[in-house]
Amino acid sequence: MGALPSCQTEKSSPEGTSVPTTKIKPTVLHLIWSLYPGGAERQVVTLARGAADAGHAVRCVTIDARGVLADELEACGIPVACLGKKGRFDWDAVRRLAHWIDAWQVDILHTHLFGAGLWGRLAARISRRRPIVITHEHSTLTIDRLDCRCIERLLSPWHDMSIAVSREIARGLIGKALLPRGQVTLIRNGIALEPWHTIGRDRSARLAARAQGGGVPRIVIVGAIEPRKDHATFVRAMAAVLDAGRVCEACVIGDGPLRASTELLVQQTGHSAAFSFVGATGQVGEWLADATLYVSSSVTEGVSIALLEAMAAGVPVCATAVGGTVEVASGTKCLLLVPSRDAKALAEGIMAFLDCPGLGPELGALGARVVAERFDASVMTRRVLGLYADCVARRTQLKTVMTRAKAAVRSLSGRLAPRAWLRERPVAPGELRILMYHRVRDGFPSDPLSVSTSAFGQHLGYLSDHGVDVLPLAEGLIRMREGRLADGAVAITFDDGYADCLANALPVLREYDMTATVYIPAGLVE
Repeated sequence: MGALPSCQTEKSSPEGTSVPTTKIKPTVLHLIWSLYPGGAERQVVTLARGAADAGHAVRCVTIDARGVLADELEACGIPVACLGKKGRFDWDAVRRLAHWIDAWQVDILHTHLFGAGLWGRLAARISRRRPIVITHEHSTLTIDRLDCRCIERLLSPWHDMSIAVSREIARGLIGKALLPRGQVTLIRNGIALEPWHTIGRDRSARLAARAQGGGVPRIVIVGAIEPRKDHATFVRAMAAVLDAGRVCEACVIGDGPLRASTELLVQQTGHSAAFSFVGATGQVGEWLADATLYVSSSVTEGVSIALLEAMAAGVPVCATAVGGTVEVASGTKCLLLVPSRDAKALAEGIMAFLDCPGLGPELGALGARVVAERFDASVMTRRVLGLYADCVARRTQLKTVMTRAKAAVRSLSGRLAPRAWLRERPVAPGELRILMYHRVRDGFPSDPLSVSTSAFGQHLGYLSDHGVDVLPLAEGLIRMREGRLADGAVAITFDDGYADCLANALPVLREYDMTATVYIPAGLVE
């Protein structure tokens, strides 16, 4: 099987001396195709570092190539190994991965994107350890392609949970790939806010200095230059803006298979002098610091990390109304959305910002607030770690209490099946349903007063998917008395006012734009 790759077993202390690290279970192994810069890849770095900071033993394996982000992980003391896949499908690499899972005593295998999900489940299946497997769907590839959907459905018994970064992906996994509803949970992407807020605080001064120095407005687009990002529409839109007499420049950050054809298209427009191709860079923040506008021309998106970073920095955004981008703006007007593959509409959106200088700062400030409230990396990490704890607790319970396994599974499936859970409580037309909770916390599957964060998210997802009217309790009671209550309307309440209502339940409620009433025992409040 070959020797194990060398792995770091020591970390540097603040004084520079090496101290041995202690293995704390569960051991988490992140699996991804490569660690070249990209949205999913940066989420792996964030989650791996967050798990390590929380005391988990964390490793990372790439299937095809290491990539520059591997160095960043290893600098944090997180070992990275590469399988070095050969050919289209390398069965020896799958067996090697299974061997590493056993040798490293991996408890949780967390795969990212479709390819790693396929390889990871095969390796976990033939390993002796049989770790918990969590697949993480960052893009719509799995639900867009028929072959991917069929494979996902076929392999669904071989993994424990699927994380979807947007409602569109979650609905696609359930409705198209036919995964059980209880096997899919929604956890949105998150970013570290402070570096981008720092850039945002300097933006006004830098924009003013740029204008005084004769600089023209800068339009920035960030992402791999590949079909899904549709840079061709961006180029045609910018050409239309320049042809209309607007003075500005376009900055294309990123690289990819379509870079040469995109540069050729720029030459054909006759506006080469107005375009800059920066390539892949780790200094995106420097370009956003004095950007007038960020543009996304994608034809499909999960939840774009580059878009979130631009918003966090206070850069106004004009984006195509696709996938998770629409969900980012849900309930707000923090983005200017235009149809995808429509160069004319995108050009009009860009010119709206150029012609109305006050629009940019207004949308930029609103966008920064939305990202801070909904897409904080610490919230994402906490929810993923909670999912780990929930899955481990379930697996442990099933292994150690075999005589109660059937009862435990029935109890768990009952809590994770909101469709049946709601149907068991019929309510007459015009009456308000009260969904009463006590605690939302992970790692306590036997506690009758607790539901896990992922289960709570599935409950709210069910309500959202089926168009259930979720009202504040007071408003629901008023409507019921006045005979204006919609059939099936519900109110959500929490008894006892535990702290996990704020830490765990509130972020999930915000994701679905729902409210809840919390009953706090005033006598216990100091």
